Amino acid sequence: MLQYVDTFLQVVRDGTLSSAAKNLYVSQSTISNRLKLLETELGTPIFHRNKGQKQVELTPAGEQLLILAQEMMALERDILSLKKNAQQKILTIGSVDSINNHTFIPCYLDILSSMKNLSLEVKTHHSSEIHELLNNQIIDIGFVFSRVKSQNIIVKHLYSENMVLLSNWDSPYGADVHVANLKRKDEVYLSWNPEFVLWHNNFWHMGQRPYVTVNTGSMIKDYLIHNPNAWTIVPKSVSASLIKIGSLKVSHVTPRPPEQHCFQVTSKYPKVSRKESIQLFTEKLYDYLKSCDWIHTTYSLE
Repeated sequence: MLQYVDTFLQVVRDGTLSSAAKNLYVSQSTISNRLKLLETELGTPIFHRNKGQKQVELTPAGEQLLILAQEMMALERDILSLKKNAQQKILTIGSVDSINNHTFIPCYLDILSSMKNLSLEVKTHHSSEIHELLNNQIIDIGFVFSRVKSQNIIVKHLYSENMVLLSNWDSPYGADVHVANLKRKDEVYLSWNPEFVLWHNNFWHMGQRPYVTVNTGSMIKDYLIHNPNAWTIVPKSVSASLIKIGSLKVSHVTPRPPEQHCFQVTSKYPKVSRKESIQLFTEKLYDYLKSCDWIHTTYSLE
């Protein structure tokens, strides 16, 4: 029946049987036969048939059928779309800026390449915002740099990494730099986590103004490139990403800054439709982390 209805709509759109036959890649006799079978099924003519008339003209029954046929084909499209969407996996990730823009990009690309039916949405937020989005089930997985206790959230320590000094290639800083040789007025400052802030305040008074204060890792590089004396302290993964653009170098800092910790957060009560996607993504992510040489310690996701 759907084939006959589709043929009927094509004839109405094209205005003649010959044009409809051409667009449907069938013979004109096939079109005629389908229309006759449709009329037999309905028990009434749907086209006026006047001798020598090529342009089709609908009968009152044909006009009523046109409305129903359009609704029927629209419903068919909706059913097919529903079937397609049911096969597609959806996943929404919320993460801090440096992870989305530096650390996990290779992982995201690999997952998109290997999981063809995955619709991935990546959002960038601060850690405090990510916990709230997860509680409200706006995101499925979060990656943050600080723990926040919540009875509805599962927190897993994902990995730890060292913090290093990043500076302009022409800066006076060598491979190993003591904090006493780093001037606050040249710092591109970002408060990575509470532990880092406490360590930082032991050596530089917060009353002293830095060169510039930023709130995301993606803002750092331009200030370093345009100021030969500028320096910043970043996680090793961020430095590994930024030095690829050239003009920057990495140094070790003494005394050593506290490690940067990354936590994966998920809801204790995830959407049923997202459970499989969360599991597949987590497995891919852990495989990726095992290949990263900038990680100091990787923790089991079991």
